[in-house]
Amino acid sequence: MADHETHRSLVNEYEGFALRRGHGDGPLIPVLRAISEDRDEERRSDAAMQPEAFFSRFVCTRTPVVIKGGLIAGDEWSSVREWSDRLLKEKAGAASLRIEQRSSEADRFGQGHYIQMSLKEFLEHIEKGDQTLYLTTQELGVNDAGHPNACASPLLELLADFPLHPSLLQTLIPQSYNLWAGNTEEGSSSGLHHDFHDNLYCLLRGRKRFRLYSPADAALIPTVGKKVHVHRNGRINYQGCLTSADGAPLDESTVEERKVAAEHKVALAEEAVERGEEGAPKLLEQAEEELDQILEELLEDEADLLEGEEDDDEEDDEEVNIEDADDDKEAADSAEDQQNDEEDEQLSAESAA
Repeated sequence: MADHETHRSLVNEYEGFALRRGHGDGPLIPVLRAISEDRDEERRSDAAMQPEAFFSRFVCTRTPVVIKGGLIAGDEWSSVREWSDRLLKEKAGAASLRIEQRSSEADRFGQGHYIQMSLKEFLEHIEKGDQTLYLTTQELGVNDAGHPNACASPLLELLADFPLHPSLLQTLIPQSYNLWAGNTEEGSSSGLHHDFHDNLYCLLRGRKRFRLYSPADAALIPTVGKKVHVHRNGRINYQGCLTSADGAPLDESTVEERKVAAEHKVALAEEAVERGEEGAPKLLEQAEEELDQILEELLEDEADLLEGEEDDDEEDDEEVNIEDADDDKEAADSAEDQQNDEEDEQLSAESAA
């Protein structure tokens, strides 16, 4: 179990993968080589890329992994491998897109400036060497039921070309599909950010460098919002926006949210004690008492839940006993009827004699 870390008022309970510097000479991030001259390495990679093995080894442990070759080599990706600028223009050239634009090649993306153009126009700019445009995520909109769509143009026009549920991730439900494209000779950055979902990123052309930071190091990274809690699975909560580990908003009245808030108070009080602030020890004592009380409520709720399950089991046992008693009564009635039948038969035989 991970250490219960507090730093700058952040409660960090993350338990997944974290980089360990200085341990061995191998790569810091695991690498699978689906196509390799080393047959043993290829077999090991193939075994790790089976859906269940991949899920348990990488997804469940929040472990990033690089897959070299083979990911889009299967039949389900065959149409994607044929995507050229000409083919994309034919299939989705008329799609109207929101394109990010930077003021110059020296500026960075992520400033929030967008223009509207078709995919055909965007690709023509890229073909001419334009380095100020970037095709990024599109607004998904909502469906008739009010739920967010999983896909927007230009991928709507290309739905038949790629697998909606990749075989590698059979145990996951896709949340969205996106297409990114740009052009740069010196390299550009989309800015530091974090997603709330697992990503399967397929590089179709060019090069892409990812700089990854573990949730274990969340306290060391400055952010726009104030981080207050990191769940065991790496989900980050910001002040004023607390969620459960699966991202569901927490009701302010729930014991779970009160627990998170109390942990935050304890973290603040501990820092105040370290700074030697007057009255801080008393505040820390009060915060710890509040947290202990909430934890007792959680234990009581769990005990009530277990007791309810035991009551259900006892009712089931009683029902079985009643049924058994009924079965015994039916068996006795049947034996008595059989005896009466035998006596009637004997009387009939005696009368016939």
